[in-house]
Amino acid sequence: MTFKDRLPTGSHFRSALLMDLELAEERLDLEDAHGDDDLDEAPTGPRPEGYTLDTYMLMAIIDALHGVQATIIAAAGADPPAVRPLPRPVSAVEIVREERRATSMQTLIDLFTAPPIPDTPAELVDEADADEEEEDSSWWQ
Repeated sequence: MTFKDRLPTGSHFRSALLMDLELAEERLDLEDAHGDDDLDEAPTGPRPEGYTLDTYMLMAIIDALHGVQATIIAAAGADPPAVRPLPRPVSAVEIVREERRATSMQTLIDLFTAPPIPDTPAELVDEADADEEEEDSSWWQ
């Protein structure tokens, strides 16, 4: 991470970057070239460096107000909106923990599901050849 990336969110530098029309056009051109709307591969969620106890308390109040708003809407007989809490900072440990959980769940799902069916006859032949090579090399070991 470079020094400029550690500047506060409300700094003049970051404000200038957000308001730069040429940079915005270049970013949109790059997004169009890649065909996706999000080029950032960083973890989702805000970073933890600006969050204090006050910030967490304000976020809890806002989340509670969203819940009260949904309750009032539901009491009036309308369909209430989904209450989603504000995003909290995510640490590297939490990111790795979630990746491991997802990998573990996918392994468990793969254990109880059938293997994928090949789409073409060529894939069937390739798989049969690979199986024969494994059998041929393992008989003498």
